[in-house]
Amino acid sequence: MRYFAGLLATALMVTPPASAPQVPARPRLVVVIVVDQMRADFLTRFPQLYRGGLARFISQGAVFTEAHHSHSGTETSPGHATIATGSFPSRHGIVANEWFERSENKTVYSVDDPATRLVGGQPGGGRSPKRLETEALGDWLKRGSRDSRVFSVGAKDRAAILMGGKRPDGVYWYDDAGRFVTSSYYRRELPAWADSFNLARPADKYLAGAWSRVLPADAYSASTADSVPEEYDGVHVTFPHPLDDGTARSRPLA
Repeated sequence: MRYFAGLLATALMVTPPASAPQVPARPRLVVVIVVDQMRADFLTRFPQLYRGGLARFISQGAVFTEAHHSHSGTETSPGHATIATGSFPSRHGIVANEWFERSENKTVYSVDDPATRLVGGQPGGGRSPKRLETEALGDWLKRGSRDSRVFSVGAKDRAAILMGGKRPDGVYWYDDAGRFVTSSYYRRELPAWADSFNLARPADKYLAGAWSRVLPADAYSASTADSVPEEYDGVHVTFPHPLDDGTARSRPLA
């Protein structure tokens, strides 16, 4: 027995240790994209129409077929805040796009902040994440890596602000006049690139035409009928959609 015990001990001593698991390299860039109102079944309903981005996600990414928002009131503000913070509205505080705030005795907007002002747009009350009660992904990233930079861009103020978290390096959104704007919560003036974009007004070139289908009509066989009275003004509800009808309502394509 002592002989076999000695052999076992010798074997353990000369056996090389198992190699340590390789730690994957940290990514240099993380991009979070949210498509507001895009139902999960759109991925499988229109696969033949996807090119580039979404097609690559489907073929090379991970698709979670049982991912749910486990809370009610899936509006833009609570949905984006939940994605960014990983917590429910009862924790992050954004329970709707607008709600009655008892402590202020009035209805409030999810990202309004009278203590700030808009930068780059029409004069008015600014926006900030002051009503967001928890930190978000960008905040955790910056705390773990001081050299990290966090930027959030969206077509809506509430989307860009709530996805950006509490302390991003920049947040920009597209206003109704076709300009990129921000809030004094983030910076006092727009950066040069945003000023150049706003002066060029590239979206105005679309006003002379109309929003038409990209593909032939028969390519949209999986779509519903092209007539929804609730669209836009209740009149221009089928393709092509005019973008400039001569009224003050006309806006650049956002």
